[in-house]
Amino acid sequence: MYYQDANVVFLIFDVGVKQSLDRVEYWLGELKEQVDEKNLKIVLLGNKSDIDADKRQISYAMGEQYAKEHNLPYYETSALTGAGVVEVFHQTAEDYALNYQQPG
Repeated sequence: MYYQDANVVFLIFDVGVKQSLDRVEYWLGELKEQVDEKNLKIVLLGNKSDIDADKRQISYAMGEQYAKEHNLPYYETSALTGAGVVEVFHQTAEDYALNYQQPG
């Protein structure tokens, strides 16, 4: 993976597969080792928000709690329906523009 000059990282997991959220921990560690977090915005996304509630292994509250524990914003999206996708990009761009500065 190449993320040396990344400004924003979206860590995406499948709300229907608990192990996918477990892998987020690995990627958080990887980012902390490789990238200066001062100017990096990390966003946690639970994908497949369109699946039936009985097929979810990660509830919205669980995703939100995980994000809170790691000081990350949390959103849920659906790649299938497009729900939440545009909003996440707009909100993330706005937050980044207001809160982060490019070195130089």
